[in-house]
Amino acid sequence: MKEKFGVVVLAVALSSLAVPSAFAGPKLCPPPPPLKEGQDDMRMNEEDFDFKEFASSLSFLHKEIPKRLLDKDSKAVQRRLDSSEFWIGYQNSLLIIEGYALKQAALLQIAQTQLSPKTKPRDDAVKRFCEFVGSAHYAD
Repeated sequence: MKEKFGVVVLAVALSSLAVPSAFAGPKLCPPPPPLKEGQDDMRMNEEDFDFKEFASSLSFLHKEIPKRLLDKDSKAVQRRLDSSEFWIGYQNSLLIIEGYALKQAALLQIAQTQLSPKTKPRDDAVKRFCEFVGSAHYAD
């Protein structure tokens, strides 16, 4: 009975990860250090890796990238490939998707920790996500 309850709790926890929520959820990472005076803040924040941004980035890669590259006019395609706008959108979308995946792995590890004393609390997956957040910057 105890094992069945654990499976049900894990299933509920996992299903709640895939559903976008009205609240940001728990903070997993420490706040970033302050920037120097006058420095532009291009850092990605933990909150940037939510379902809405993930879905938008995935849609961009599935729909916009092919539309921009599947033009019969090869010069138009080359102009797009030579533009920084194309590569900025591509790079930022990849970062959002990677960050979202890492965040989901971290949240899963936290849920597993709450269900099993054998899982190290806030360890590997959370550490990887926080390291990613600490190094991720929007392309400009």
